Amino acid sequence: AEPAVMKTLRGVLSYCAEHFESEELLMQVVGYPSFTSHVAQHRKFSAAAEGYVEQFERGELNAEQLFKSLLEWLVTHVMTVDPTIMQYCKSCGVDVSLIVTVSDLVRFLQRDVELRKSRLRPELGMA
Repeated sequence: AEPAVMKTLRGVLSYCAEHFESEELLMQVVGYPSFTSHVAQHRKFSAAAEGYVEQFERGELNAEQLFKSLLEWLVTHVMTVDPTIMQYCKSCGVDVSLIVTVSDLVRFLQRDVELRKSRLRPELGMA
């Protein structure tokens, strides 16, 4: 397999893994009702991606076919399925506009928890 293609592919798949991880954590936190089916889509993509990589390594797919296969699924998923999560979060009063990575999500959640604690302190006599 071509080293430059494999390096790019590893970067794309690494991004996907981080995106899926942060998205799944967010869905759990907000109680997203379609969590199970959405995670199943992530797992299906990951398995398909591994298959595409194996086909590429065996010479059964060229780089263009490989990336076309991966990007078709990703673009469709990100443009049609992922927005439903954002709509659900918005309906729950959760602003996720600044969340891009897992670390962003963790910072967002920590800030949200601290904000909630600070609002509770006066009520609990903890101010």
